[in-house]
Amino acid sequence: MVGVILMVVITVILAAIIAAFVMDLGGTMGSTTSAGVEIKGTSTAYVVTVLDMGSAPELSVLCDGTEETTITSVGTHSLSTTSCSEISVIADDDDGDSTLVSSVNTSELAVTPSGGGGGGATTAPDESEYSTLLSGMDGTGDCADPYVITDSQELQAMRGDRDACYELGNDIDASGTEEWNGGAGFYPVGEETEFSGEFEGQGHTISGLYINRPSKNDVGLFGAVTDGTVSNVGVTAANITGADRVGGLIGNAETGGQVNESYVDGEISGTDYVGGIIGRQYGGTIENVYSVGTVSGSTAGGLVGYFAGGSGSISTSYTATDSSDNQVLVDGSAISGDVTLSNVYFDETTDGTESVGTGLTTSEMQGSAAESKMDGFNFGGTWETQTGDYPALAWE
Repeated sequence: MVGVILMVVITVILAAIIAAFVMDLGGTMGSTTSAGVEIKGTSTAYVVTVLDMGSAPELSVLCDGTEETTITSVGTHSLSTTSCSEISVIADDDDGDSTLVSSVNTSELAVTPSGGGGGGATTAPDESEYSTLLSGMDGTGDCADPYVITDSQELQAMRGDRDACYELGNDIDASGTEEWNGGAGFYPVGEETEFSGEFEGQGHTISGLYINRPSKNDVGLFGAVTDGTVSNVGVTAANITGADRVGGLIGNAETGGQVNESYVDGEISGTDYVGGIIGRQYGGTIENVYSVGTVSGSTAGGLVGYFAGGSGSISTSYTATDSSDNQVLVDGSAISGDVTLSNVYFDETTDGTESVGTGLTTSEMQGSAAESKMDGFNFGGTWETQTGDYPALAWE
């Protein structure tokens, strides 16, 4: 009899322990509310916001049953896919067990990605959507925690915070911008209010950027920049058209702008002050950059169209553009202020007329010959030679 009672007591205690464990598991990870997970959609991406990890070391996000990404910290996380019917969040514990935290049918979301989502999105985000896009990115916009851009619509959303810091999380396919805004394309960041933040490309490219605004001034990826910085990005297959102050990266670098370890390959055209990198530069620095392609305008240069004043510098850079005016900068009559050129080269076989810098032949600038002819370039460090082609940045 005593044995039977003892067995009952033990069974009750074990049941209570198991129940407590199950309640704890469900309370910390078993529901959307207690786990602090929210799934939503924006016009460009599905977004998972984690407010509380609970006791889980990581959360797995599944798209139609296939793992899309793993989350290890609280914050807002954008999914790279835009074609999910169901999104689920699973909590994985240290023992390898999994618990469903949240699941949603994407057809029930108030907003879902449109225009193909991500890189080649053919629908431009409305200005009213900028804040939503920014809040959906990883990061806070502080330079210690920059916004992370993963697609062309998020790239456009920089217009919503021109003082913030940004970085690219991957290569951006911007070819869909040709269909934006009735054929006008991408809206330059900082055209009306200057961009004064930091843009770090992280060694990624933006391909197919299209801007067709022939009556607008200050045209480029960034329209006008004041004390802003652009670094480690390549703009490829670009087609950019504006009026005055047009550049592949920056239309108008008003004061103190910096461009480092970046390049532009494309067609850049305008009426006046047109540059492969910067249309009009006032002070500031350009270092370790190059441009190839075509630059056209009444005052045009492969790197900078017009140096307007202040104290600035261009160093360890080159251009191999077909320029309608001059290869590096315009001639002395169109330079104001004090600009210092150091180890700047141009391909003298291209169409530029008068040039500022050191001219070399195509064969001298390509392949292994570049290493001996282009003094000051850090080959094997910042730069790499390429067989049968011009030098490339080491991160390419």
